[in-house]
Amino acid sequence: MMRKLALLAALLATPAMAGDRVPLDGARATLLAFEAGSGVSAPAEVPPGSDVPFRVGESCYGWRLSFAPLHNPVVIEEVLVLPGSAGRWTSDTITTVSPDMTSARTTVHVERGAREASHSWCVADGDPEGDYVYIIYLGDRIVATLPFHVASKPGDGESE
Repeated sequence: MMRKLALLAALLATPAMAGDRVPLDGARATLLAFEAGSGVSAPAEVPPGSDVPFRVGESCYGWRLSFAPLHNPVVIEEVLVLPGSAGRWTSDTITTVSPDMTSARTTVHVERGAREASHSWCVADGDPEGDYVYIIYLGDRIVATLPFHVASKPGDGESE
C-alpha cells in the first residue's frame, strides 16, 4: 500500500505539458465502459466507482471530457493507476508505462474547435484485478479523477 501511495504521489507531482493552459472551466468528466471483441457495444457512461468485468480482450473502460469549443489546441494527459503490475505492458509513442507497470501516462492532443477528448483501454492478459483510477491533467492541473473497479465478479478484488 505504501509503495502505491508513493508512486501516486510521484505521479501527481510530475507536471504534464499543455499546448495551451486553457482551464477547461465547466468541463464534464465521465467514466465509460463498453464491450469489444465479439460483443461490441457503444461506450456507456457509468458512475465513478463502478465495476468493470474482468474479461480479457472484451471488457473496456475509458473516460471522456466534454467542454466548450477550444480556442486553441491543448494537450491533456491521462494517468491510469492500477492496483498492481500489469505484467505485460509497454510504452509507445503516446503512452509511457512506469518501470513497475502499475501506471501509465498517455498524451491526448486535442485540436482547436474540439468539444471533447477521450481515451480508453481494454482488459488484457496479465492485468490485475482491483481498484483502478484515471487522473486527467491539463498542464499541472488535475481536471478529473475517475476511480473504478475491475473484477471477475462484481465487488471482488482487493480494495484498500
